[in-house]
Amino acid sequence: MIFCNTCIKNQHLLTQTLASYLPATTHSDYETFEAAYPHYRKSLEQRYPQICANCAPKAEDRIKAASYAAKTDHLRRMLDKTRNGGTESRDNSDWKRAGIMLSGWGWWSSILIQLVWHVFGVLAYPADIGLRPLDQMTVGGCIAQGLLSRQCSPECLS
Repeated sequence: MIFCNTCIKNQHLLTQTLASYLPATTHSDYETFEAAYPHYRKSLEQRYPQICANCAPKAEDRIKAASYAAKTDHLRRMLDKTRNGGTESRDNSDWKRAGIMLSGWGWWSSILIQLVWHVFGVLAYPADIGLRPLDQMTVGGCIAQGLLSRQCSPECLS
């Protein structure tokens, strides 16, 4: 228990009295009561203090503990979000993911094409093995020749 019996009684009295203070909205003096509400509440809080001097340190400690728990929970949630890919906006996240995925595929395919190109360069040698003339060689023909004969003509490298 944070509060003593007196504090609990005063809090109960204040809430019950304030709850029954305003009349129905159809009452003729409703605006008068509503305008006097802040002054009435202040006078009630002076008559019935919500917390005594003995309970104040315990209440402050509880507030500090709750604040610390809320801050650590927020920090934990932010760390979890960062571990799971960071903060992302929900408006274009699917398009961003698709763009990043296509970029990745493009990068890896360019690496693969370069690797194949260099393998053909290593396999090429200047011996005449009945290759077609340069004007008839196409990219597809060079690739097919390299895959079938495991050799590539120097004309394909140019």
